[in-house]
Amino acid sequence: MGVCAEVEAAWLHHRFAQIHPFQDGNGRIARALTGAVFLKADHLVLVIRDEDHRERYLDALAVADSGDLKPLVDLFADIQIADLQEAMRFIHELRGETLVAVTDSIAERLKRRKLAVQERATSVMDDLVQVVTVRLEEAAAELQRSLGEDVRVHVFVDDPTREDWWRWQIIEAARQFDYFAELSRPHRWISLQLRIPDIKEEETRFVFSLHAVGCAADLHAVTAFLTNPVMSGQGDEARQWENEVVSGRPFRFRAEMDKVENIEAPFREWLETTIENGLAAWGERL
Repeated sequence: MGVCAEVEAAWLHHRFAQIHPFQDGNGRIARALTGAVFLKADHLVLVIRDEDHRERYLDALAVADSGDLKPLVDLFADIQIADLQEAMRFIHELRGETLVAVTDSIAERLKRRKLAVQERATSVMDDLVQVVTVRLEEAAAELQRSLGEDVRVHVFVDDPTREDWWRWQIIEAARQFDYFAELSRPHRWISLQLRIPDIKEEETRFVFSLHAVGCAADLHAVTAFLTNPVMSGQGDEARQWENEVVSGRPFRFRAEMDKVENIEAPFREWLETTIENGLAAWGERL
């Protein structure tokens, strides 16, 4: 649900190639399956050309084997865009300027529409970030009051230099709820730093992530998780992260269609329950 064709096609292609059911022809069949996915979505059939795409294609498959599907998704999307542009140039040569002018006009309107949706989504996310920030600051003050000097708490809000923090954790949380977190579009996060030095040296971050869902123009979600570093072995390469999703469900909203006040009221209820769940889970770790 809410997954764009290039994401579905890349996943299906990679999974089929990994299974490798036949002695020969697995790559051709995998590419045929991606073509079926794109045709079903009314896209062009994907054509991977040796002279143009071979090295990038093989590199993307290798990266996908390590768990990162993004390079393969980006390749499929870039091929679709390039082939569509080539088709438009061909139509222009056949039919002249009129059709090109119409399609350019449509493209411009779609671009303005996309920007308007993103601006609206950013505005709503800013409002929700403020709600989360205030409530986490209140929770931090309550923890400080109850635990005194034993606890160190601090609220962090993302900025342009840190907006891509927690990427792996956000994707994992979305995967648990069976959707695709689209982090190439505007997204935000807020975190509460939790640490009791006398009991556990490492800190735990209680993170709330606000992001788009799949390719849906206006659908967004909020999830929350506890994450902390785990050291195993020697050196920075041994530094790993634990991740525990503490939101019972993602909070979903449509920034353009819903009024802010209609989003904020149920969000506060979801937020309160999620903060309670997160702090309880953190307490059980101590």
